[in-house]
Amino acid sequence: MVLICGLGAAAWLAPAPEEATIDLPTTTTTAGPVVASNFSNCAWAVADDTRESVIGLVSLIDVDVQLTFPVAGEVRETYPESLPGPGAAAIPLSNILSLGVSPAVVEFTDGPAAAGVFARGEGLLAGDLCPSSASKVWVLPGGTTMQDRPLDLQLFNPFPEDALVTVEVISEEGFEPAPELERVSVPGRSWRTLALGDVLPFRQRLSVTVQTEQGRIIPAMVQTNGADRAIWTDVGRSEVWEFPLVSVGELQPFLGIANDGPLEVTYTLDVFTAEGPAEGVLEGRVSAESQDRVSLTGLADGSHAVRLRADGPVSAVVVGEAEGQIAATSGAPLAARQWMLPGAGADSTAGVFLWFLNSGSDPLTVTYQLLDASGTVANPAKIAVAPGTVRRVLLDEVGISGVIAESTGGFSAAWSAETEGATAYVAGVPIGE
Repeated sequence: MVLICGLGAAAWLAPAPEEATIDLPTTTTTAGPVVASNFSNCAWAVADDTRESVIGLVSLIDVDVQLTFPVAGEVRETYPESLPGPGAAAIPLSNILSLGVSPAVVEFTDGPAAAGVFARGEGLLAGDLCPSSASKVWVLPGGTTMQDRPLDLQLFNPFPEDALVTVEVISEEGFEPAPELERVSVPGRSWRTLALGDVLPFRQRLSVTVQTEQGRIIPAMVQTNGADRAIWTDVGRSEVWEFPLVSVGELQPFLGIANDGPLEVTYTLDVFTAEGPAEGVLEGRVSAESQDRVSLTGLADGSHAVRLRADGPVSAVVVGEAEGQIAATSGAPLAARQWMLPGAGADSTAGVFLWFLNSGSDPLTVTYQLLDASGTVANPAKIAVAPGTVRRVLLDEVGISGVIAESTGGFSAAWSAETEGATAYVAGVPIGE
């Protein structure tokens, strides 16, 4: 039995445009909880008679992995795994537990490594990264409690000590005091699910801030639309957010922006397509301790990415909606030279795409390696990503459990999955220099 520790552990080429001038913003970023590390906490995963989740793992080096499932104050199950370096695994949750929602702790003997969750079912696809730190303050924008759109806040406490948190909510009505959300206790090695629609129904846009008064928790937002789900967590605050993945299929995207600071923030949106950049296509303001919902529909035709530039730190998430479908993903506060995509390709029944954004001024060649539990699946593939462009790559190999992508310059990465009637957006995990 493992002790849960506190803070331990298809592609095509396109010629570059002759000229591309992109302004590189100066960035102020607070470190987010999702980076390549040697441990992760998955606040939401589900397995029952109709739904299945896989825990996606990726490592650059040879590692042993331990999955731990705390329930009601005790460690209910543990599951060992070993990975070659580089390698990836997709572990079905139903092979370990099939009790409905089952959060997990993932511990690697070394790093860098990363974990994520990918859930599937009839009309359901959902994916998210598993945070690798436990912040005192978490900001989760982009929710709604309109009719037929249940919104749950999952509070996972993987640590032995009890936690006490206060959940602050801002909607289009402003700050929403709710006694039911004050000083919420979460016993050690357990979790609580708060149905925000029961407390604050019929709010069109809603941002949540979780303030930890005692102990530590890992939150996740779970938005429902029909049978489909979207899952996301906080990734910190930044003056720049890159979203290489904005819209898939018929989903109508919007950007949820939260400003939990004491000053008004002005922001600008840039759009990137396969042809090049368009800067300053949209501008707006977010008042102090407030939030906004910005439609991204119609900003560009076909595959495109967006960059949010603000004059103060904000949190942001992209959500895509259609009838009976919903997907969401966090963005990248900084470009990186290496990215992990845990779980990408784990569902062979879904159409999976990789998304690479080069918002810089130099052409890049991104090399991406497909992985499974035995290591590399095939020779690395390469794709040219011109300055100020985004590229989408079909992942049509069978038996993939994850991807590692890298380049000589900074870029951002994400992946998507879609089936008939369901879509998932999942951000990548940056590997630090």
